[in-house]
Amino acid sequence: MVEARGKRLKSLVLFGSSVYSPCSARDVDLIVVIDRFSGTPEKTSLELEITRALRRLSPQKPFDVIVFDESSFRENVEPGALLSGLVAGYEIIHDELG
Repeated sequence: MVEARGKRLKSLVLFGSSVYSPCSARDVDLIVVIDRFSGTPEKTSLELEITRALRRLSPQKPFDVIVFDESSFRENVEPGALLSGLVAGYEIIHDELG
């Protein structure tokens, strides 16, 4: 799906209650990191498209999908930034970023 838009998937990270309490998790939180996007409209469009596709595959739980490009992801995982606390419990599903 991401590749179909000419983007390259860099990382896929499961986080939140799906990781630290999977039996009682109410939703599935997922971070999708791609190489680049052109702006907020494309980011939002990708988030909706990925969320809808995942819900079709697994309708039991809602999905919360956050899309980052590589540079904004790196900025947000720095200590004290947004994702540094958010992904305290996480599982890397796919990683090309190291």
